[in-house]
Amino acid sequence: MVFRAAPLSNAGKVLKPCDVLLEIDGKAIAPDGTVEFRDRERVSCAHVYKSKYIGDEVQLVYSRDGKIIKDTIKADIAEYLVPDHLWDKKTSYYIYAGLVFTILSVPYVNTISKSYYARFRKFLNRFKEKPNEQVVVLASVLVSDVNYGYQGCLRSVVSEINDTSINNLGHMVELITSSSKPILKISLDDGRVMFINNEEASRTHEGILRENRVDADMSEDMRPHNKNDEKTKQTDPELSRTKRQRIAEGKEAR
Repeated sequence: MVFRAAPLSNAGKVLKPCDVLLEIDGKAIAPDGTVEFRDRERVSCAHVYKSKYIGDEVQLVYSRDGKIIKDTIKADIAEYLVPDHLWDKKTSYYIYAGLVFTILSVPYVNTISKSYYARFRKFLNRFKEKPNEQVVVLASVLVSDVNYGYQGCLRSVVSEINDTSINNLGHMVELITSSSKPILKISLDDGRVMFINNEEASRTHEGILRENRVDADMSEDMRPHNKNDEKTKQTDPELSRTKRQRIAEGKEAR
């Protein structure tokens, strides 16, 4: 029986909770969830799916409300709300009023004290329900008068900005930078609320960065990109390729 499926995966778009899987790729699934593997050997039906490459087709036969349904999906990777790995990606962050926000990930959880683990447990092993969904956490507090008293909110998860639910770090940055309210309200998932004076935050911003020797208030991926810049980036490789061809043909100097 299907208990859950990643909502954004191909399987999640087809299967629903309480569906009963009967066959996978022509292999009958036993009541214990196993399929025939070798002579007198059985393995979990998940083995069939996990042995596929991304994009491979998977044949499914399942029962729903007493009806037998046949379907074909393409194998893909389930997207977890808290990523297990960041691979070669640089850490995303944003600093506002000395409050340093970042994205919750397993590598991040592994670097902090175990005493904070209980706060993040409910987010681990959960699937994304919306594209680009992320868990934003207050990773550090660069002490200043503007954030005085909020050191106790360290390692807390941010849920809302000015009573608007955030979907990811980029969305939070957009809500903060576009806010015209004199007082910014930051709601945490445990019910606590932080109030920041926007004018004071702007006035002390550069000083906080300078005192803590921070070069930028946000990671590169959080910075707004000009469409013309993106267009230039896309065309530059082609221009370089053309230049190399002209140099090879002796029509242009290096």
